[in-house]
Amino acid sequence: MRAAARNVLRLLARTGTLAEPCDTGEAAERDEEYPDTRALIRRAGAAGTVLLKNDRGLLPLPACPRVAVVGPNAAVAQVMGGGSAQMNAHRRVSPLEGLQEALGADRVSYAPGCDNDRFLPVATVPLAIEYRAAPGEAVLAREARPNGEVMWFRPPAGVPAGFHARLRATIRVAEAGEYDLSLISTGPSRLALDGETVIDTWTDFRPGDTYFGYGSDERRVGRFLDAGEHTAAVEFTPRATEVGIASLSAVRLGFRRPLPETSVADAARVAAAAEYALVCVGTNGDWETEGVDRPGLALPGRQDELVRAVARANPNTVVLLQTGGPVLLPWLGEVGAVLQAWFPGQEAGHAIADVLLGRADPGGRLPQTFPARLEDDPVHPERPDRQYPGENGHVEYREGLFIGYRHADAAGLTPLFPFGFGRSYTTFAYSDLRLGRSAIGPDETLAVTIDVTNTGARTGQEVVQLYLRDHAASLPRPEQELRAFAKVTLAPDERTTVTLPLGRAAFAYFDDRTSEWIAEAGAFEVLVGASSRDIRARVSVELTATGRWPA
Repeated sequence: MRAAARNVLRLLARTGTLAEPCDTGEAAERDEEYPDTRALIRRAGAAGTVLLKNDRGLLPLPACPRVAVVGPNAAVAQVMGGGSAQMNAHRRVSPLEGLQEALGADRVSYAPGCDNDRFLPVATVPLAIEYRAAPGEAVLAREARPNGEVMWFRPPAGVPAGFHARLRATIRVAEAGEYDLSLISTGPSRLALDGETVIDTWTDFRPGDTYFGYGSDERRVGRFLDAGEHTAAVEFTPRATEVGIASLSAVRLGFRRPLPETSVADAARVAAAAEYALVCVGTNGDWETEGVDRPGLALPGRQDELVRAVARANPNTVVLLQTGGPVLLPWLGEVGAVLQAWFPGQEAGHAIADVLLGRADPGGRLPQTFPARLEDDPVHPERPDRQYPGENGHVEYREGLFIGYRHADAAGLTPLFPFGFGRSYTTFAYSDLRLGRSAIGPDETLAVTIDVTNTGARTGQEVVQLYLRDHAASLPRPEQELRAFAKVTLAPDERTTVTLPLGRAAFAYFDDRTSEWIAEAGAFEVLVGASSRDIRARVSVELTATGRWPA
């Protein structure tokens, strides 16, 4: 603990933060963007993109295609997860914008198709906030916030912890029609629209699963609004608990115009008129956040329906996934290609366009196993009162070491996509697996070497993965364990030698009975391949003696 604290202090000293805090003087936080950083983010986004399927060589797209870009994540740049992962990016490039810049706006059409929101989008209107000690008392402070979401860890100076806040916003409606509003808060609140209270949790506030359990569940209301300006006003006060005022206070005002019932069919018609269709589906920061898990592995909303409708309308359909983890793909056999782009940062749209058009190879490999069914996941709630989400704050974790590919191996399951999986726009051959020695001691390092050749016609990236199998251990161990990997970029016909070192930790397991790491003498198998289920070569090695060391 002391060493960890010392490292933090050393970093603060090196960066000058101890001498001059970053929020004052010349060292105050600044918004600066550099071309080389922007280019790096773009390259990293492409290098992390995983090509899951590519039938008929559908990808990369030809030089000047006409592309329909549809889906809830098409025009919205999903660049990061929620909660503490969020920051103010310099810009956010959506897949639609990336392809429009790469191909020209006249060659790219667009339709939203459906939404995938967990909550209504935050109202993009400035808020004017007045703070009082209690309703009807004098205003103690005023401030402005840029949009409809406000979080406080403490109120402004001179305002008590149990403050009363009034937040006002002007919503401008361009076209008359039905609109949705919503309210989430961490304490009693109510929303008035044009003077009429439409949502009220003032007298019956109940915590839900937002804001780390401090916030209420979302309350929604629909209203017909005429074109013009409308006033939204929120009253809020922090929730009192048994130990005082909650440490986090928040208000979230949501607003949108809902899509018509015909939106999926409308998107399919747009897709049918193009040469290629890109369906941008997945989740967003409201689903992929800390403090709460997704309720399952299905894509939210009508997204599965949208993919199927577009695939029927256009045989050249590519699905672009943006999620933080595995999802079920019931339409996988109906589409030609699938890319997993994750949340790749501010240059998301450019990185995605680079991969789609073959300017970059999809260099990512899955860091997770995609199960074929929810039931194939080891934390699927066989007994909902004991497994996640548990009961009364208690959760039973029964999977132990056997999660992900370890669980799939032990249970004899065939995953939808295995750990380490990912295709390239080229092909690779593995040959001549060799060891530095056939037997080693527990404190020695083993060099594992293999040759990799690009056997295709394009430059591409391969991730060489090394797994280790312990043939006989005193405690249960996984069938195989990833112990090393290396990423290589090769031109057509180029060959390289990849060397992966294995130290004593690679052979060891943790014995919770003695709180020791143990590398147990005996036979091990070295497996090298392109994924946990695509082993290209294997060889045996002997650990000549048992090594032990404390945790």
